[in-house]
Amino acid sequence: MIKKMFIISFFSLLIVGSIIYIDITKTRFDSSTWKQTNQLNQASYPRLEMADDLIHDRTLYGKTKAEVIELLGKPSNDGYFKTYDLVYWLGPSRGGFSVDSEWLLIQLNDSGRVSKYELGRD
Repeated sequence: MIKKMFIISFFSLLIVGSIIYIDITKTRFDSSTWKQTNQLNQASYPRLEMADDLIHDRTLYGKTKAEVIELLGKPSNDGYFKTYDLVYWLGPSRGGFSVDSEWLLIQLNDSGRVSKYELGRD
């Protein structure tokens, strides 16, 4: 019985520790870094993880177009995703062999506020 409780406790601590480690090692959204990292040939693409943070924390919901542009800078849409109001390039798609790009896709409602945003690939 004690051995079983020890094993359960051990695996519980392992899972909690993994979650905490993942949370503290992910890239948090930073407006200044976001605005500076929108080039194709960079060493890394922090926007990819920062977009995950924006979506997880629901940061953009209810913001106006002007507030989003102040936070994220000028949209980078070059013709893709025409059904979205604001589109931001994040970097090459994640995975082993990357031929596509990932994008942050933002829709505004009739009041001009963010009602939906998600990640997309071209």
